[in-house]
Amino acid sequence: MAGSLDNITIDVYKDNDQEELNNLFCDIFSQNRSLREWEWKFKESPIDSRPFIILARRSGKIIGQHACISLWLKISKIG
Repeated sequence: MAGSLDNITIDVYKDNDQEELNNLFCDIFSQNRSLREWEWKFKESPIDSRPFIILARRSGKIIGQHACISLWLKISKIG
């Protein structure tokens, strides 16, 4: 196992987490995504401006996340 599950807590996104979340994304994916792009993607949705993001923290530091983006879905009969 790569790491221990000790001291990991599950939490939900709070308004002051976006910079740390974006930095984690940039580090993991070797990207240079701006905080403005993060806000556009997760906080400025025309459907719901409340980000639904579950966080994993170790000693208060964000070490993982699962984010959902709201979208409209149309279901229709087939046939």
